[in-house]
Amino acid sequence: MINPLKCLLFFLLLSIISCGPIIVFEKVVPIENAAWKYNDQVNFEFEAPNLAGKYNLLLTLKHSNEFAYQNTYVKIQTIFPSGKKEEQSLSLNLADKQGKWMGQCSGKSCEATIALQMNTTFTESGKYQIVLTQDSRENPLEGIHSLTFQIEAVEKS
Repeated sequence: MINPLKCLLFFLLLSIISCGPIIVFEKVVPIENAAWKYNDQVNFEFEAPNLAGKYNLLLTLKHSNEFAYQNTYVKIQTIFPSGKKEEQSLSLNLADKQGKWMGQCSGKSCEATIALQMNTTFTESGKYQIVLTQDSRENPLEGIHSLTFQIEAVEKS
């Protein structure tokens, strides 16, 4: 005989587990020898998701817990399917003003997720490309292990 309480708990647990973010694109790019050089471009190429949807664009930077800086600078170039290019410089904050690492740390590494754009839309169908280059004073920038770019679908409420 089926226990109604167990069924209710099972479906409640299932609904909680399935309520995570919907990732429509994710790519991890390791940085060779954890030393990001000026000429080492990090490329993320993806097909535009549903043009009617809204998305969060997220960058996760994995770094050493002994990273020498509170932030790092990057140049981000967006190449649209039409060939149009946009470039901007960003400071990626990895620690707060007291020097405590943002994100999660485990062992000798930390991961900080930075929102590049929230609730954005894609205006063109086709292939997009995001190109990141490090733009800090140090070359190479020691202690950067990898970069992960994600596109997360924003759920309609």
